[in-house]
Amino acid sequence: PEVTVAIDGAENLQSAVKGDKPDTYCCCQIMNKSQWRLQTPIVKGKTNPQWKYEAELAEGYVWGDTLVFAVFSKDHEDTSEKKNEEGKSGELYVTVCAAYNLENKDTGIMGDVSDPYVVVKFGDTEQKTPTINDDLNPIWKEGNQFQFRFGQNEAMLNFKVMNSNYMQDDSLGFFDLDIRTLKPEQRCNFKVPLLDGKGAELE
Repeated sequence: PEVTVAIDGAENLQSAVKGDKPDTYCCCQIMNKSQWRLQTPIVKGKTNPQWKYEAELAEGYVWGDTLVFAVFSKDHEDTSEKKNEEGKSGELYVTVCAAYNLENKDTGIMGDVSDPYVVVKFGDTEQKTPTINDDLNPIWKEGNQFQFRFGQNEAMLNFKVMNSNYMQDDSLGFFDLDIRTLKPEQRCNFKVPLLDGKGAELE
């Protein structure tokens, strides 16, 4: 079945670090199927965040499955957990598959539409896919697999879809993923709406 999840907002959230001004986001996943997961954008400095987020849950859902929702604070750190994990590091593997319904920021004349590529940034390391010319629903089949080394301090994986131009490239939307919400040594598949993407999605 096709399942659309709507996450409107939350009320009276508190952070041990920033008090009544936490930087929060909400995650939804299928119980015991954490590879199928949705995550809202981060709303900064709000005790009553309004995410206004809606997305389709991937094909992993079947009748009878339970959806689990959890709210996280980006700035919160559990000191006991940090102590236990001190010194840990590992490898993060990322594959950019496709984008959907991208905004056209080119002329539109004679098939001249956006020329998208994706920038993936983790910590101080930035990598990007090849550019696919004149395609609002690009599919990357090469140059789309990336490897990152991470340690204790890295948490946010950033995706930016860009439109290649001769003078200055345009943003077609972005998405941030907190890797602390992922389970180690497990493959996860995401198809997420892009913030400022006007309905575009990234997989």
